[in-house]
Amino acid sequence: MKQRLPRPPGNQIVLDGYVIGQDKTKKKLAVAVYNHYKRIFLNRQPGDVELTKSNILLIGPTGTGKTLLAQTLSRMLEVPSPSWTYRR
Repeated sequence: MKQRLPRPPGNQIVLDGYVIGQDKTKKKLAVAVYNHYKRIFLNRQPGDVELTKSNILLIGPTGTGKTLLAQTLSRMLEVPSPSWTYRR
């Protein structure tokens, strides 16, 4: 993964290129990703506990772009694609 802090406007622009609509969701995801990486990169002190995972829950009807948003973020951040749990 790149060692730079992904800024929310840049994250949202990337998401805009892949997902139509869902503007509130894209904005919230962009800020969540920024806050997660800010917490990891900027507050790291020798001997600190390493943060390894954060979870985001995307809920909505079929075909609204939830999977595409998650896949696009993982591709942009160069991290493995998320694992999925489906409940019926």
